[in-house]
Amino acid sequence: MTETQVTTHPESHRGKTVGTGFPVVTMLRDTLYDIVPLADAELRLIDSQAFLRLERIQQLGFVSRVWPGARHTRFEHSIGVFHLARQAVEHLRARADAVWITDEDARTLCAAALLHDIGHYPFSHAIEELGDPVVSHERVGRQIVLGPEIAPILRDAWGVDPERVATIIDPAGYQLHPADALLRGILSGPLDVDKLDYLPRDARACSVPYGGVDTARLIASLIFATPPAEAQPRIAVDAKGVSPLHSLINARQ
Repeated sequence: MTETQVTTHPESHRGKTVGTGFPVVTMLRDTLYDIVPLADAELRLIDSQAFLRLERIQQLGFVSRVWPGARHTRFEHSIGVFHLARQAVEHLRARADAVWITDEDARTLCAAALLHDIGHYPFSHAIEELGDPVVSHERVGRQIVLGPEIAPILRDAWGVDPERVATIIDPAGYQLHPADALLRGILSGPLDVDKLDYLPRDARACSVPYGGVDTARLIASLIFATPPAEAQPRIAVDAKGVSPLHSLINARQ
């Protein structure tokens, strides 16, 4: 098993910090985003055996029997989701009403974004429909995150609690950290970076004319808002995000 192939990041970007607070040391090239800057801590997760396994897990499972070109993997999708989550956190932390988001909160969410599909196995979505005794990919992901390979990287290189990361990925039956209860909406919810990555990525692989979303504009429009009759804020968009949000909703239909 070989390490991830990376290209040296341009000197003008080397050492700059990104949403996780780590200095950039290298980059990957992605079909959607071109350049994905990475830090040493992030590479340690990507180069783990558990994560590299995702190179062999097709994103769309049996769809490749109809669209033979749709062979993109959970590996590239996971990196894409991480990239968007990092951008979203960086944008939100620049807002005056988000001073409560700590460096650890940001790193925890970004680690969960990178690892959110770590528990997927071949054709897992189809197999999960069989129900018990099939174990969900989220529960498998929790076990991997808390296991002997990933947990030490999260503690030592990322400075985050593996249990927090695992609970963002697999919250059923567990108590979310107060910050994570809100920030998890970036990763999983009506408006999340998971959809923002897989919809255009799947559409490109299948050469279908939908899935186009102005991702940059949508992320730049993210805000915290408290709905009427509710006590806790949620992830929302301002007026400039309405149009790309409509595109996202239409792409899902």
